[in-house]
Amino acid sequence: MTMDDYLATPMISDPFRLFDCSLEADGACAFVVTTAERARDLKQKPIYLMGYGQGQPYPPDDIVRRDDPFNLGLTAAAPRAFAMAGIKPKDVDFVEIYDPFTFQVIQQLEEAGFCKRGEGGPFVEEGDASR
Repeated sequence: MTMDDYLATPMISDPFRLFDCSLEADGACAFVVTTAERARDLKQKPIYLMGYGQGQPYPPDDIVRRDDPFNLGLTAAAPRAFAMAGIKPKDVDFVEIYDPFTFQVIQQLEEAGFCKRGEGGPFVEEGDASR
């Protein structure tokens, strides 16, 4: 797709054009957690869970009443997970972010600490998420 192709699509809700929005899709995933000792004997190379975090924006169901509408559950969860793992965002080799709206992926990169608030656009434009 070219920029001209993108710009030729209809505006859905300014600033979102057709290709900024996707159908929301529910899905599921699962992973098995075991001890590091047992994982050593498994056929596949193990991936070690170093930390995790959970967060929910407040109030969860009313974005217009939030003191900071950019504050996501990830805003609190990411720092806890990084602290538990003893790493910083710059130490992460891979991150998978899904959201049905293009801006939200950029916002999540910011809120997870991969770049500062307001720097997500240039961060993605540079194409170098390795910093």
